Amino acid sequence: MMETANNEKYLLYKTASGGESRFIKVCDDDAVNELRHRADNRDLLISTWYSEMPDISSPRNYALCFHIVANNIETARVSAIEAIYYIEECFGIPVECIEIIYTGAGCRDGGGDDGGGIKNGADGGGDVRNKGGDSGKTGQSVNNTATAVKVDKSSAGSNDAREGILSAEIIISIAPVVFSSSPTSLMPAINYHLSRQMVEDGMNNINVDSCLYLRDSYMSLPNSINSITSRFVIPLTLKELMFADINELSKQPRPDDSLIQPSEIPEAIEWFAGVLADFEKEQHRQDEPRKLVLKNGWQIPSCIRRLTWADLDKNMAFEACRLISGTYPFLGSNEEEIRYHVMRLARRNSITGFKEYQKLKNIVTYGVENPMLAECKHPLMSRLCPSGWCFMTELIEEYEKPLLFQ
Repeated sequence: MMETANNEKYLLYKTASGGESRFIKVCDDDAVNELRHRADNRDLLISTWYSEMPDISSPRNYALCFHIVANNIETARVSAIEAIYYIEECFGIPVECIEIIYTGAGCRDGGGDDGGGIKNGADGGGDVRNKGGDSGKTGQSVNNTATAVKVDKSSAGSNDAREGILSAEIIISIAPVVFSSSPTSLMPAINYHLSRQMVEDGMNNINVDSCLYLRDSYMSLPNSINSITSRFVIPLTLKELMFADINELSKQPRPDDSLIQPSEIPEAIEWFAGVLADFEKEQHRQDEPRKLVLKNGWQIPSCIRRLTWADLDKNMAFEACRLISGTYPFLGSNEEEIRYHVMRLARRNSITGFKEYQKLKNIVTYGVENPMLAECKHPLMSRLCPSGWCFMTELIEEYEKPLLFQ
């Protein structure tokens, strides 16, 4: 998270328990070390965003972050390598500007996640009538370079069972200076949609419901201790990610000079400018129909109403929760109402457990922060679309083709 051009900016540090939080100026190592000492250097978090002032309401400049979660270090490592080459090829961001953080391990029920997304226009494998449907996983990587990488499986992966590691997490982070991002409230949503894009393009084990895509987003502080494993959260080079024994490396903190020094990349700047312009256009396209809905009195689209009672396989159930969590706040619903419908659908489809509850919590929070009407062409929506008239379709047409209604 270091950024040489932002020494007068601030990051928010806090303990995972929420006992203490503190803004610290970038590169103020003494203040960071003081916080480490007070917290015994355990379970510390750092914001994925910078602010101009040490004020929680100050405009924020977010890093791009992608969260890899898998059932073991080996799988997480291979997925991270594929994701890094994808980012380099598709986003124009060189490996030298990509920060790789191994955050540690957890229990198995928080393990591998293919993202749970479904490709636009594709079946996705879910069944709205039968819970025995396919998992809806995406296909193989589209990046030939990534799939051609050979990883020494005798290093990290083979030690997982012996060391008691049941899942592994890696965060890939790109500082704002690399793609010349200015403070924008749209950044968490852009980051989320980029992670969805990666899943749809074949990247495996991308957690699209990570807390990294929320406005108040944090990651583990590098070189702090993960209490679950009593190992260090460590930065890695790509070479170490590919060939080193990551579990062994995490027994000790890493030297500060192992951190990258990001800089502006013209190709990445051009790419992000296009992404931001497209996203702003889409936001505007949804804003006008939303105004009409709220003006005329809100109602729930039939497809969403049906979706809240559907029987689904687990991946499709999570996708349904995402659609509900975006649509209900779009229509002006209170967060508690959204949570009620999401949790009812989750229970109906046997989504239980602490890790899954945390995932649902992130889904609801993201939906409240980023209201978005589900597209009619979405596979789940198209299956549940009523024959004939739909008030949302008419509203959208009224906005896009106003002369037809004059």
